[in-house]
Amino acid sequence: MNNKTEVIILKNSDYRDADALLNVLSKDYGKMTFVARGIRKPKSKNANSCSLFQQSIFHFDLHEQRSMQSLRTAELKYSYRKIREDLTKQSIASIMVEAMDKIDIEIVEESFELLETSLRFLDTTDNPMALLGLYIARICEMCGIDPYVDGCVRCQREDHLTAISLNDGGFICSSCFNENLHIKKDRSVLKFFRLFNKADITQFPLIEEITPCNYSDIEDILAFFMEYSGVNLRSLKFLQHISNLK
Repeated sequence: MNNKTEVIILKNSDYRDADALLNVLSKDYGKMTFVARGIRKPKSKNANSCSLFQQSIFHFDLHEQRSMQSLRTAELKYSYRKIREDLTKQSIASIMVEAMDKIDIEIVEESFELLETSLRFLDTTDNPMALLGLYIARICEMCGIDPYVDGCVRCQREDHLTAISLNDGGFICSSCFNENLHIKKDRSVLKFFRLFNKADITQFPLIEEITPCNYSDIEDILAFFMEYSGVNLRSLKFLQHISNLK
C-alpha cells in the first residue's frame, strides 16, 4: 500500500469515458500498465504528468496479482520541454518510447537508464538523428539482435567494406559483394552504422560533434531492429514524412 515509483510514459490510450490506460517503464518494477481515472477531464490534476514520454512519480497501491494498477496521483519530474517544441525531436521521442514499449525487457535498471539518458540528450542535442541511431543500436544489443560490424559478416575481412546486408546480418566487403543481393552504401552511412553499434549511450556527447546525421544514415539500423525484433514502429512514418520535407 502507498507505493510510489518513478516512470516514463510509453503509451497513453483512451479508456472508457474519461479514463486512460498508461503503459509505463518503471524504475523499480519494469513495465507496468495503469488505469488513470478521469485523466481526460479538463480539470484533471494528473493529465500533465501522464503525457507521452513524460518522466513522473506515480503514487498507487500495488496489487501484484493484477495486470493493471490504479493510479492515485502523479507528480511531474521532468517534462522535456524542448522536445515538445520541435517536431523532429517529438517524432524521435515517440519512436524511442514505442520501441521500448514493444520489446521484452529483462534488465529493468539498464532499460530505464537507457531511455532516461536518451531523452535527456534528445532534449538538448542539435544532432537528434545520431541519437536515435545510437539508441536503436543499444536496443538491438539488449535484445541480442545487434549486427556484425567488426568486419565482413561472410569472410571477416576488415577492410574494403562496401555494403550492409540485412539478410546476412552485418557488413559486406567488396569481395563478397553481390550486386543482385546487396546495395552499396556511402562511406558516411557505413561509418555511422559501425559507430552506432560500437558506442555506448553515455558517449553521445562525443558522437553529436561529428558531421550531422541524416535520416538516410539511420535507415539500416532501424531496418535491423524491425526485421529481427519483429516490431513494426508505427511512429516511424511521421519521422519519414518530416525528413522527406527537409
